[in-house]
Amino acid sequence: MSVQVKHRRDIAANIASFTPAQGEIVVDTTNYRMIVGDGATAGGFAAAKLSEVSTTARRTVADASTTVSAADRFVAYTSLTAARTVSLPAANTYASTTILRIIDESGSCSATNTITINRAGSDTINGGSSFVMNGPYTSVAIESDGVSRWTLLNNETVDAFSYIGVGTAPDPTNVLSVYGASALLNGANFSLTLNKSAVANTASVLFQDGFSARAQIGLLGGDNFTFKVSPNGSSYYAGLVLDSATGAVTLGNSRTAIADANYAALPTDREIAFTSISAARTVTLPAASAFPAGHPLVIVDESGSVNLTNTITISRSGSDTIGGQTSVRIVTPYGYCRLVSNGSNGWVVAGRSINIQTFAATGTYVPTPGMTKCNVYLIGGGGGGGGGALQVASTACSGGAGGGGGGVAAGVLFAAQVGASAAVTIGAAGSAGSAATASSTAGGTGGNGGYSQFGAFFKALGGAGGAGGQLAANSGGGGGGGLIGAAGAGSGATGGGAAVGGSAGGSGAASAAVNNPGGGSGGGGGANGAAGASSGSSLFAPSGGGAGGGVSAANATSAGANGGYGPAGGASGAYVTASGGAAGAAGAAGNTPIVAPGFAGNGAGGGGSATAGAGGAGGQGFGGGGGGGGGSAQNGGAAGAGGAGGAGYAIVVEYF
Repeated sequence: MSVQVKHRRDIAANIASFTPAQGEIVVDTTNYRMIVGDGATAGGFAAAKLSEVSTTARRTVADASTTVSAADRFVAYTSLTAARTVSLPAANTYASTTILRIIDESGSCSATNTITINRAGSDTINGGSSFVMNGPYTSVAIESDGVSRWTLLNNETVDAFSYIGVGTAPDPTNVLSVYGASALLNGANFSLTLNKSAVANTASVLFQDGFSARAQIGLLGGDNFTFKVSPNGSSYYAGLVLDSATGAVTLGNSRTAIADANYAALPTDREIAFTSISAARTVTLPAASAFPAGHPLVIVDESGSVNLTNTITISRSGSDTIGGQTSVRIVTPYGYCRLVSNGSNGWVVAGRSINIQTFAATGTYVPTPGMTKCNVYLIGGGGGGGGGALQVASTACSGGAGGGGGGVAAGVLFAAQVGASAAVTIGAAGSAGSAATASSTAGGTGGNGGYSQFGAFFKALGGAGGAGGQLAANSGGGGGGGLIGAAGAGSGATGGGAAVGGSAGGSGAASAAVNNPGGGSGGGGGANGAAGASSGSSLFAPSGGGAGGGVSAANATSAGANGGYGPAGGASGAYVTASGGAAGAAGAAGNTPIVAPGFAGNGAGGGGSATAGAGGAGGQGFGGGGGGGGGSAQNGGAAGAGGAGGAGYAIVVEYF
């Protein structure tokens, strides 16, 4: 027969310590649920509310966002064409340990057509505010703590995982997240495959430091297997590349080719090769502290186009030093410079091609650090050409005589002899002889060229000026400069005397050539008004200037004479001369000297004469060459002025 039972009621705290009789029912007025006793268990057994009973009820959603109710336990998407959201109820509306499942039954969930699960209020979902499903047929199961938190249950996922966390929470940006000290992949035979969908894509392993990349290996935007490193997580440098077709190994940045441009060197560069160059270029070094200590960096001209104009200047970074200097230069074709970093604040010059310093003006030579010896070449200044005369008609006059070329001096000095520096004096150009301005007067004599000197070691003397055009007489050319003693200027019809090693100026005739370090002399003008005489040439020193044209007693004009021969430059190795001017025309200027050891400039051409109008001016000498003589003219016209001589210069070729 049934047994009559009592009903009690109380708050949950009191019920927890009370033991109801067998079959006795107690109402929990705190949680509003029934408690059934067994006569032995304190607190009895709580009956579940309907909302706490897990059901298999399935609510379908067709391609829409939805809000989950407290009664939902299974939400299934049957179609999906766009990104949708699922809004959770507050976690405290689900009893603790209650599970909610959300699944994509359509198979259309993707990185584009996502299902985003959003929290209610300040609740959390695995510590975050939302969770994203982005794979076909994926499913998640989340459990409420009954208060304010939902937890993802990985082992409840159906068919496919969107992303997995092992030892850590799943990360929506990574399919697999693992946290731990080590991992083991084991098997009798085992392979791990990283596949990419196209050649231009990437299949790689990335190594990070504090989640900032420092190294990457794999197929990086191509099919060659590449090892890259990064100092900052954004700039990458290839250290090793294995060619997929041949297996050939290329050391990253082992050779960086530069085509006619400035370049900022990288810490991974080992050779910087200029393949073309048409102007002065600069290589800026990385900080020595960023470059491996003891490792070399070579900068080389592979084009063969470097010269004293198209130089390669290697500049330091910040306050670093390069062999104790702020920069070094490569100035010779196919030249190079090999540097070694000290890993801190400087570079050692471990080897380099010769260096050339040139002086077109007086200054001080300071040896480049590491110089062991140097060759010094000096060119004296050229003499100026004499100015043309003015003469009465039907009476002969000669044109202005050419100036003499400067002398040459050369020698070898060792670093100990030079010391910390040496003074360099550059010979001034001889001034141009003035043209006659008064009727029936001779032209002015050209000025003498100055000497060039290197310390107390060597001196190259200047060439002398040519005499002005004379009336019914020859004009004397200036003497060539040499090694000892000053050259004499032309005086009237008399050619100037030569310094030791040079040649004497001509008088109405071409001056002689010389085969020694003396400069060629200036040509003299003819008394009969014939064409001016050519100047002397020198194989080693600047040549003299040609004489200007005179006017004959028959009132005939004549052309100016050519200057002496000098090197043309370029690969031909040819020698050229500056042409004299035709009647009334100016003489050509001398060639600019080739700024290289042993080459000097040449003298200028003389100006042509005139009977009506102006006589031609003499050309200007270059590189120590003599100036051309001015063309004479008849009274009432204008005589041509002589040409100035070429200034001297100095070349120092340094060896290391």
